[in-house]
Amino acid sequence: MDTKITPLLRFLRAFPGKPERKAFAEACETTELYLYQIAAQPYPNPRLRLALALVRESKKIARKLMTQPLTLEDLLVGTGDESERPRNGVDG
Repeated sequence: MDTKITPLLRFLRAFPGKPERKAFAEACETTELYLYQIAAQPYPNPRLRLALALVRESKKIARKLMTQPLTLEDLLVGTGDESERPRNGVDG
């Protein structure tokens, strides 16, 4: 089985230990386990790609529309769905 090392997995492995990884996850308002679950996925996140495209394209057209371009923060409205949250706050 060919295991691809994703950029996120490489980043997580760069931490000197579990306490630092856990602190990083908490700063991101998630769990270490959830970050590892995301890092293990060898395919791109379509929701993230869409969000990045919305931000990029809104920057191109915002001036013509005489409005502010979208930011990633703008797209974080609502509570999201269950697939975007760690389960039961379990930490790995």
